[in-house]
Amino acid sequence: MPHTRSARFYSLESAVQGETILEAVASKLATAPEASARIRATYYDTFDWRVHRDGGTLRETYDDQGKKWLVWCGADDDVRHRIPLAAKPGLISDFEPSPFRDALERVVEIRRLLPVLRLDGRYREL
Repeated sequence: MPHTRSARFYSLESAVQGETILEAVASKLATAPEASARIRATYYDTFDWRVHRDGGTLRETYDDQGKKWLVWCGADDDVRHRIPLAAKPGLISDFEPSPFRDALERVVEIRRLLPVLRLDGRYREL
């Protein structure tokens, strides 16, 4: 039987509860949990949800070396654009001229990008 990857996300009230669940799952399946990893991300959109209505997400995130990026993804979480980020995004004029800026300007026009969701936590994959 071929193996397929399936993602399910759960929020738990404590790390102890999470460890107990991971141990129970690992005892039933031929799998081992990976080391936990930190997730830090801030999602941006306009006050009238232009990025979301265009079928995408715009998030500030960090790579493994701690470098900050602004990542614009489409509806299938496919990366449309990814640019290094030195400061919090705001108006289109804050970005250097680029294909990213041109494409985003067609969506948000003159509207300011605002933080709409911040994530800061840890996760572990089996």
